[in-house]
Amino acid sequence: MLHARRHRQWTSHGKSRSHQSLRERLLTRVARAVTTLQRHFPHAFPRSPASKVPLKVGILKDVLARAASLGLSDRDARNGVKLWCLGQRYWTCLVEGSARVNLTGAITGVVSTAEAEYGTSQRRRGSRAGESRLRTIDTVDRGDHKTRFIRWAGRASSRA
Repeated sequence: MLHARRHRQWTSHGKSRSHQSLRERLLTRVARAVTTLQRHFPHAFPRSPASKVPLKVGILKDVLARAASLGLSDRDARNGVKLWCLGQRYWTCLVEGSARVNLTGAITGVVSTAEAEYGTSQRRRGSRAGESRLRTIDTVDRGDHKTRFIRWAGRASSRA
């Protein structure tokens, strides 16, 4: 019994990995991908409370090209960028004429009028586009950085 308990992998919620839903495991992996992107590319993916910056059009290709060297699968890298660009903090930074940056923080273009209008329309929609379905449930301080664990707040929220 002691031997089996020692090898069981525990998550931040105190549940064993087998008890986590597939959705919770996916979101934990995506949150780790975002943390990895923030650690390796701090100018493109700044930590909160710093405001987000408009990313270069096509930055996903750059991230995917470096995903393996960061220890990320293509799927996790893609979902990490997707999560980063979903939400009010990112839509707020899309202001006409503001600079777009690449992974190193170099300016690669500016936000066009159409892109700024699209960002404004997304802000007006509120967080229904996806941010409302995510909810922070725990923040753990790990020395030099904080890790946020997020959980799907759709059907699972009634159990919490």
